[in-house]
Amino acid sequence: MGRHRGKTPARLRAELDRADCTLIGLATEVDRLRAERHELERQLDRAGIDLSGALDDLHATKQLVRHLEALVHLRDQQIDDLTRKVDIGVKAEHVIAATQPIPVPLHQSPLATAPGNAPRTA
Repeated sequence: MGRHRGKTPARLRAELDRADCTLIGLATEVDRLRAERHELERQLDRAGIDLSGALDDLHATKQLVRHLEALVHLRDQQIDDLTRKVDIGVKAEHVIAATQPIPVPLHQSPLATAPGNAPRTA
């Protein structure tokens, strides 16, 4: 029966070298992931700031829209009021025109005096 021999020093060194390479690769990957996480956190902070600014802009825009809507409503009321006043004025003109005699030009008026009939002033 043969004796069971352990790993040779050369084989142990080779396994140690492979383990060291794996450890270095994992440490490099951890560093890369850490840097990526920091970049993502920075982007998240920036996005939070941008979102806050966008929400402020949205709030200001909503206030402006409400103000403009109020102005439009006021303008519409003024237009309605002026339209009503114009309608009343037109109706009043029709009533006045219907109740007043048609004016006669001055030269055709029976009260007009011919140039020779004008009284003389001293």
